[in-house]
Amino acid sequence: MGRYSEALTENKRAQELDPLSTLFKELEVGILRFARRYDEALQRMQALIKTHPEYFGRTERAYIYAAKGMYAE
Repeated sequence: MGRYSEALTENKRAQELDPLSTLFKELEVGILRFARRYDEALQRMQALIKTHPEYFGRTERAYIYAAKGMYAE
């Protein structure tokens, strides 16, 4: 548990190998959330939504907002 930097490194390599896949971009957001790097996770999610408008990320966004105490959002 708590090996988030390793997970991010492996995920980055996966994104290099398959740059068109949204799966690894979504996983990055999740890893950052579990690592409690909420602002970074939100930034990555916004970038993902810009490049892939079909990705809503509503559930992930809700988890991040709740963790930050941003209940109104």
